[in-house]
Amino acid sequence: MVGGCHHKVIAYGEINKATLLKTGRRVSQLRGLDFIDQVHFRLVGMADVARTAKSSSSSKRRSGKAAGQHKLLSLLGLIPLSVDPLTATESILTSQPAGLYKPGIKRLELVSRDYVRSEVIETIGLILGRDLTFGEILAHELVHTLQDQHFGLEPPLAARNNQDAELAHIALAEGDATLIGFELGIGGLISDPKSFFDFARRHAPDMGAQVPAFLQERFKFPYLDGSAFVLALKEKGGLEAINSAHLNPPLSSEQVLHPEKYILANDPPRLPDLNDLPLPPDGYARIHSDTLGEFGIRALLLSSWKPAAAGRKAAGWGGDRAVVFEKTASAELLLVWVVDWDTPADAADFFDGLDLVTSRRFGQPDFSSQQEVGWQSGDRFRHIEIWDKRVVYVDAPAGVDPYLQVAAAFRAGQQILSPARRPAKQLAKIEQPKDLESFFIVDQYQPQAIKRSPVVRVGSDSVGLTVGALLQVGGRRGDQKGLAIQRMRARARGYVTEMLDLNMHLELELNGDEPILLDAAISFSPVSPNLLYLGHFWIGRFRTPCSDSILTDPEDLFFNDRPLVVQTLAPARRPGLMYDLDLGHYAVPVRIRAGAFDGFPEGAGLGPLTVVRLDFNPGLWLPSNFEFSLGSAYSYDKQREDSATGVIRNQHGLNLDVRLGYRGYHLKGEYIFADRQAENGLETRGWSVTAGAFLLADFLQVVGRYEELSRPKLPTVRAAGAGLNLFYLSNRFKMSYNFLWRAETGLVDQKVHLLTFQLLI
Repeated sequence: MVGGCHHKVIAYGEINKATLLKTGRRVSQLRGLDFIDQVHFRLVGMADVARTAKSSSSSKRRSGKAAGQHKLLSLLGLIPLSVDPLTATESILTSQPAGLYKPGIKRLELVSRDYVRSEVIETIGLILGRDLTFGEILAHELVHTLQDQHFGLEPPLAARNNQDAELAHIALAEGDATLIGFELGIGGLISDPKSFFDFARRHAPDMGAQVPAFLQERFKFPYLDGSAFVLALKEKGGLEAINSAHLNPPLSSEQVLHPEKYILANDPPRLPDLNDLPLPPDGYARIHSDTLGEFGIRALLLSSWKPAAAGRKAAGWGGDRAVVFEKTASAELLLVWVVDWDTPADAADFFDGLDLVTSRRFGQPDFSSQQEVGWQSGDRFRHIEIWDKRVVYVDAPAGVDPYLQVAAAFRAGQQILSPARRPAKQLAKIEQPKDLESFFIVDQYQPQAIKRSPVVRVGSDSVGLTVGALLQVGGRRGDQKGLAIQRMRARARGYVTEMLDLNMHLELELNGDEPILLDAAISFSPVSPNLLYLGHFWIGRFRTPCSDSILTDPEDLFFNDRPLVVQTLAPARRPGLMYDLDLGHYAVPVRIRAGAFDGFPEGAGLGPLTVVRLDFNPGLWLPSNFEFSLGSAYSYDKQREDSATGVIRNQHGLNLDVRLGYRGYHLKGEYIFADRQAENGLETRGWSVTAGAFLLADFLQVVGRYEELSRPKLPTVRAAGAGLNLFYLSNRFKMSYNFLWRAETGLVDQKVHLLTFQLLI
């Protein structure tokens, strides 16, 4: 029944090794390269991704290069000075992360995250035997693994202090990987990759106002334009042409945008040589040199020109170089940017384009001629000048005369970037195995999730609060016909302080079927578990730890209602005090919960309740695809009134439950004894068995339940049900259909059809 799920890359919270090997063989075949070294695979969480992005940003900050590049881009108006490009890049990397290959440690990481599921895509993926969501991601990162093993992923020497050459190299690597990922992903549905990438370029989603347009375009360029570049290479010379490109990488975004210039090698980048540009007076120092390239110029022109015009005006690029000077005493900046073009007509076209861009930023120029345009706005002076094939742009403080720098810029020579073929990466000789089993190693690692709660810093402590809602709407057919709201709940949970591990919980029932106040409790640990775990104390009104079903949130249950046996025999929410000791903190799979609960204000005759529950969950000892737990609870209700006889007596209850699971299969059994309606002994008893299995991994689930309740001198109650659950965004949205049947000896059977929508925020 669940055989179709084996095409999923990530199933039931872990990496599917069989799919991993199958995809690896297919990628190796399509790319024409063998895996010749080990690679580790790890399923990581959003917190891991955030840590990686933060570490990368910190490394770039320490180098100082990022700060100089930021000042250059802000002077040109591509990025506001108030926006930190590294922080914006972090937001891109953590917004829709999927996979990452880390060459330094030879590890491929897949990100466990919520994503929208589609019954159409899931069904097509089942038919094709492909994971149309994560299959493309895995194939993409596997290509990076092959690139690293055969060619190396380090940028060429030309990419030093040249963001354009660096971008071109990234475009080759990402375009190569994206093309193979396409073939193993959506390529099963679309046969024309060029049309698809053109469509994707036109409809690429916006990444939010916090990410400047230039950074968004620079992030998308390697994947979209890089794919078109690699596709052109493949059409011209097959896989050998792509391999040759890795040994002789493109040196500019111009070569990526116009693959024929790379293939013919007849228009190499000619960068103005500004190494001898004189320093401005009054204590200035050179802090950054860089090249924007055709991509950067096109992005600059897009602020004032339509895409077709911006592309045309940038297409004649021959080479450019920018230098930023900074005055040590006052941090004032001076920019000299020199751009060379293929023809004088190309230079004139760019001169007009930059004139409009600058006028849009600073208003009408103060002086203008066919060769010079100047602006004097505030305390800054901007100047554009053209001569033959060269255009020079200067942005300087008003009190500085940039004549010497401009004159030297027009006299500067050119440095032609010639192809420098690098050798293939040399690896130790490894005997190629018959299978990838020994090369593909899956790490056992628990993904780290980012807390969804907003965090507010108050002194040295942190306050985190999560708010949300649960809505369940059902339609019944039977004794209760028509639509009905089953549950509407509002929740608030979060840390009051992490130092003391103090938590608060609040849950309200809004549709009147239960008391409005469901949970209102605070839990705390005397010492933070990060230092020494001594257990948690709970105080308030909350679920008493008797039945495993009572402890489970409704949205995690197979059906919308808890088993009838549990509803009848197990104590529900009560106000009280509880001690919770989870020895899993010390790698011991035992949890003990003991509590004393008051009967007030549940009603007359409901006395104090004592409950002790013991759980054994050896998850630490089992592979992650197995689930096994045992639980038992003893409850003692003092002076509880029997609703049938009116007699008040002390009553006892005993609960036993077991849970088994393997990947998509799930089986749970529960047995409850009680003496609430018996003269002596635990004569009232009930049991339930609940089972489930995924037809499609983590997406389409079939469920079933059977239960019986036996009470002295009363008819036996039997109930059964079956249904389907459809999951979107993991467990945040679920649509269910359940058919429930209930029969009591001597009474009319009840049949209920229930359609439910659950949304968790």
